[in-house]
Amino acid sequence: MSFYSLSGLINFITSLSMTLLVINKRPDLKKYIFLNLSVAFWSFFYAIWLLSNEFAYANILVRFVFTGMVLVPISFLHFCYEISKKEENRILIAINWFFACFFVAVNFVSDLVIKEISPILDFMFWPRAGILLPLYLLYFSFNVFLGHSILAKNYSFNKKLKWIFIATSIGFSGAATNFFLFYSIKIPPYGNILTS
Repeated sequence: MSFYSLSGLINFITSLSMTLLVINKRPDLKKYIFLNLSVAFWSFFYAIWLLSNEFAYANILVRFVFTGMVLVPISFLHFCYEISKKEENRILIAINWFFACFFVAVNFVSDLVIKEISPILDFMFWPRAGILLPLYLLYFSFNVFLGHSILAKNYSFNKKLKWIFIATSIGFSGAATNFFLFYSIKIPPYGNILTS
């Protein structure tokens, strides 16, 4: 098992453990549970995909990885509203869900988001950016930025939001190291482990 696959497995175990802990202790934090399940989904398929040595299998797994990549930013935004005790902007959330459904659907039926998978560095199969991936990156960045701005505006009232802001900034920064290879920028996703 490679470091990268192991990082996916650690992220999966951590997210699933947090989900079970929160379900047991604070079942009212439904959007936090959704966020952890989204990260667990992404991490599970990430770990398996990196162990794959068959093209067809890896190609399907990459589509599931990307589905998790779509769910994480919107679930993070939901969580930021929930933990800050702020009412969600329903129009913004509806537009976000439209884009989330669009990206997931397009991901499974075309090469517009992920053009192909091919070898790079030590990876047998890594996704390459399709023409719509920049739009996804905008969606990702917008949700992560908006979520963090909600936390930042409210952590003077609630100090735990400051720590959540710091932790999620580190986690998203680490996860974002996966994007370099999509564009053939030969920087390995060492930061992926920081998602935990």
